Amino acid sequence: MDVIEAIRLSRRTVLKIRCNFVWAVIYNLVAIPIAAGVLVPVGVTLQPWMAGLAMALSSVSVIANSLLLKVCVCWISTGSRSNKWSHDTSKGSCDTHA
Repeated sequence: MDVIEAIRLSRRTVLKIRCNFVWAVIYNLVAIPIAAGVLVPVGVTLQPWMAGLAMALSSVSVIANSLLLKVCVCWISTGSRSNKWSHDTSKGSCDTHA
């Protein structure tokens, strides 16, 4: 990896961090008032299992979004724009298949 590729990767990493932060803010703006009971007068209540599921889905979405960075790393490593990726952990790089 040369310097230009490292700079591209760092920019993509910062973009993913910002994207995850925006999703977390949106989640909290929606979920905290519901959990506090703001919608109880209209009949919407949050059961404990629903809150647990919402937290789990929030974590999974952040992890899934972060894992998309791997696609960028593979693209930078191979210099290819192919959509078919396989990650070979023994070599520490990604290869494309035609």
